Amino acid sequence: MSEQVGSLPDLLSRMGLGSVDRRVVALVAAAGIVLVAALFIGFRGESEQAFELARPLSTETTMPAAQEVQPAAETTLVVHVAGAVLRPGLVFMPGESRVGNAIDAAGGPLGSASLDALNLARILSDGEQIYVPDVDEVNLDGAPTPAGAPASGQDTVAGRLDLNSADVMALDTLPGVGPSTAAKIIADRESNGPFASVDDLQRVSGIGPKRIEELRALVEVR
Repeated sequence: MSEQVGSLPDLLSRMGLGSVDRRVVALVAAAGIVLVAALFIGFRGESEQAFELARPLSTETTMPAAQEVQPAAETTLVVHVAGAVLRPGLVFMPGESRVGNAIDAAGGPLGSASLDALNLARILSDGEQIYVPDVDEVNLDGAPTPAGAPASGQDTVAGRLDLNSADVMALDTLPGVGPSTAAKIIADRESNGPFASVDDLQRVSGIGPKRIEELRALVEVR
């Protein structure tokens, strides 16, 4: 059996240091403990630093903030509302508005307005004119003009309508011309001046060359 290690004084005596002051021995022992602790702390710090360096980079990628989508600018239509409305003139309407919306924007129809002559549900076009006829201009009952009584603006000698003086009722008697087209004819001559010839009817929306040829023998300009 190996010999057991004795106490610290016995160990010093065997090493030939038995005469060393015990306070010196205690101081050396304390210094050794401090050194060991410092080495341990340093090693631990280096280990943690190495662990941080070895940690894989985060795979999360910061996504750029989504760009705010600006709404498209709303289309504005400029429409001329004329005839039997409270405030005739230009109105500014949002896109996809209807004829009825434009009439409301012009203050609404007068009590004498004949709205049945218009398609109030039609979608507006920029720059167009809407003419709201008066009940005196449109025969709502569909009653024919009495026999022998010429329509207003009709040439009693030649039997032709004067396009520059005929009213809606007179123009409505023409083949292929209803109240709506008749109102457009009147609105055009009020906006663009009198017709110089029958061919000027092509200025009116809905009247083409074929219709003009059908009307040529029935109308004239004076």
